[in-house]
Amino acid sequence: MTVVIVAAVALAIVALDVVATLRLSSSGVYTRSQKTAQMVILWAIPIAGAVFVLVVMASDKVVVGSSGSSDDPGMGPYSGAYDGSASAHHGDGHVGH
Repeated sequence: MTVVIVAAVALAIVALDVVATLRLSSSGVYTRSQKTAQMVILWAIPIAGAVFVLVVMASDKVVVGSSGSSDDPGMGPYSGAYDGSASAHHGDGHVGH
């Protein structure tokens, strides 16, 4: 029974590391050297390394996804088109649209 539990825990740890490795390798956000460094951390410290890599990837995804590229000012959260029409403005004082 103990062997089964140890094997299940080991399999879960390897599965977590494999998932983190696959997500990291398919990411276009990091350079090759950044991916290599994160993979070393990931496999050197099995559980904490995988959690660290997945958390960093999630936070980087939120930062990139919410603000766009810092090189392109037109990709920020406030870059929606404004045409000046009344339908784009809700606080203009008119009651019956």
